[in-house]
Amino acid sequence: MKPLIDFVKTIPGASYSITTYNSWYPLFNDKIGSQYTNYAGYGTAMSSRLIPAANFNGAKNQDLLVDALMAGAALPGIITMFCMNMPARTADDGTALTPAWRRSTWHFMYITRWDPSRADQGKIQAAYDLAHKAMEPLRQLTPSAGVYINEADVLESNTPSLFWGADNYEKLLRIKAKLDPGNVLQVYRGVAWDPAASMFQCYPKGANTAAPWHDMGEL
Repeated sequence: MKPLIDFVKTIPGASYSITTYNSWYPLFNDKIGSQYTNYAGYGTAMSSRLIPAANFNGAKNQDLLVDALMAGAALPGIITMFCMNMPARTADDGTALTPAWRRSTWHFMYITRWDPSRADQGKIQAAYDLAHKAMEPLRQLTPSAGVYINEADVLESNTPSLFWGADNYEKLLRIKAKLDPGNVLQVYRGVAWDPAASMFQCYPKGANTAAPWHDMGEL
């Protein structure tokens, strides 16, 4: 953590703190449980991206990455979050883990939220559209990246490659066909899901955000 702490010290007015917990429960009570009170909470929409290590190589790539991150973060109502990933540098172990996890340094998210007591279908759709739009610069900058399926944009396209990797998805389709030949068990954007099924029609519909954002240069 020392390099990160040293960096924080160079920022005027910035501060940091380090707290150690001997078990999970005290951490939960301090950082999570203490925030919960008797209220309804809020709804959230998010988009996420696994940022390949190659995008951090060299000043040019770093500048492009910062520009893409800030383009999304500058949109009104956007919350940003990133996690420093520990890439799995081991070889493919035969699981359904997307290969993108093995070559990524960051897991980055944009989040929007709304008050359910004051929202209608239009406001909720707008929140999903905003989270999707914020990620577009990073999508264009990292076309070979992946997405963490549990924190994914519900409007994301090309999800087989993003969530599992193209080769993994083909294997998963074969397994699904063998174990569930009637395709009875389905989840939204899951393996072999049917987009036309009535149970998925309540999900927000995507808008076209494919306009070019930036001259990306080269990695």
